[in-house]
Amino acid sequence: MMFFWSKFPFLRYSALLIAGIILNTMYPGLSTLAIVVGLGLFLLLILLYSNKSRLLISFNWVLGLVVSMLFLTLGYYNSQRFNTVERPLQEDITYFKAIITSAPELRNNFQRMVVSVNASKAANWYSEDQKLLLYVRDTIRSFNYGDEFIIKGTPRAIAPPSNPGVFDFKRFMANKGVHYQIFMNSDNLKLIDDHKGNAIIAASFKARQFAEEILTQYVTEKEALSIAKALILGIKTELDTDTRSLYAETGVMHILAVSGLHVGIVYFLILLMLGQSINQISKPRLVALVAIPLLWSYAFITGLSPSVLRAVTMFSLIVIAQAIDRKSNTINTVAISAFLLLIINPLMLFSVGFQLSYLAVYGIILIYPYLIRLYSPRSSFSFKIWQLMVVSISAQIATFPLGLFYFHKFPTYFLLGNLLAVPAAMVIVWIGILLLPLAAISSWLGVVIGGLLTYLIMGLNWLLTQFQKLPWSAVDEVFLSRTAVVLIYMLITSVMLWLITQRKSWFVSSLVMSFILATVFSANLILDNNTKSITFYGISNHWA
Repeated sequence: MMFFWSKFPFLRYSALLIAGIILNTMYPGLSTLAIVVGLGLFLLLILLYSNKSRLLISFNWVLGLVVSMLFLTLGYYNSQRFNTVERPLQEDITYFKAIITSAPELRNNFQRMVVSVNASKAANWYSEDQKLLLYVRDTIRSFNYGDEFIIKGTPRAIAPPSNPGVFDFKRFMANKGVHYQIFMNSDNLKLIDDHKGNAIIAASFKARQFAEEILTQYVTEKEALSIAKALILGIKTELDTDTRSLYAETGVMHILAVSGLHVGIVYFLILLMLGQSINQISKPRLVALVAIPLLWSYAFITGLSPSVLRAVTMFSLIVIAQAIDRKSNTINTVAISAFLLLIINPLMLFSVGFQLSYLAVYGIILIYPYLIRLYSPRSSFSFKIWQLMVVSISAQIATFPLGLFYFHKFPTYFLLGNLLAVPAAMVIVWIGILLLPLAAISSWLGVVIGGLLTYLIMGLNWLLTQFQKLPWSAVDEVFLSRTAVVLIYMLITSVMLWLITQRKSWFVSSLVMSFILATVFSANLILDNNTKSITFYGISNHWA
């Protein structure tokens, strides 16, 4: 076991950091104790190193324990920097001063943005440190990241879900450190300053806005435009319910969230431009010099979103390792990227996108090599199709339990959907990226490329619609408990270890886990069938 961990040190460090973050959410308010424990462990670590000859020879396990506890403490204390626990606001607030800290998004007849409140007024002005959601009933007035306002109104706590089993928006925003919201007209806001935010983030939002304007000008079909913005820039606010349902039920919703897939597509395009192959890179230093600036430029024009940042960080670490002629251990590299991002912002851990993307990556890393050996197509084209299928299956195995837990839906035809959508997404992203600079050079090129992009997206939508019409295209209303999710992942792990090692003990473990899981599901079914209850549903300001 120690040999296993020694090969992947950052996998262990990341796991301990995550444990500390989770511990902070369960038992907040122990930061002083965390500091004391952390300092004590640090002093003990110095003592162990200063007495290597005596202590470490006899008690080498102590060093590992001390380092592990240090990372656990680091995760806990680092989380204290973020407001994960709801702190009450005064009931009689009449004004507050706030700075816009996110790019404004259109939501029906409102512009929605996250603002950071630094002062509030009840009887008198006093300092405040809160984040809240601001909804402004105005779709024309321009709001920008870094604008500072005096706002008239009283924020209210975000309400919990009124129906069982639905999306918990209150928890979703709490994991981002936001607990309050306010709805108002634009005449209740008075601009007092601008350019108060981070200059790099402000420039990134402006770059994304410029790219959005180019897409709006040259992709003329409304439905195609909303998908182009989501696929290329990660702007999903314009996607309607039908489009989201179409992509979810065909198992390709992931292509609408700019993340590792899209960064991988950009990286593949860079390799093609440099005459390199993904399987054999003969000029790693040239690739590093070109790829890293271009990948970060892509992250820049997508607004430096967390999903793109984690993907670009991961690719950058792999490229750097290749450039300095070191064999990159992919498992460890992915863990390093997670570790760095969680140090910067521990709340990323509670993002559904963060969880699913890292599970998908690890699923591909760990499961793909063993599934790909099960079949060897003769032609190169068949092998490419088989590779794509195995990647899709590997990612789906790793993510479906968590996907069912959050979304209660399983796409039956995810293999067919991905065989179609992933290559299409690759072409669309490439053409979209080419459109941005070429349209700025020539409007004629913009019209031609924009028209091609529109036809490709509409064609993809038509094909996905045909898949959606097939019988049993999705299994709906699947509700899993946290216990069931953990048990399913334990079963998947046992089965994979049995397939890899061929040991009888893991086969027995898989059977035991299957029995426990079946018992849990059966017990829940019996309890549900023998429970009598009345549920009141909130529907459009009424109860049913």
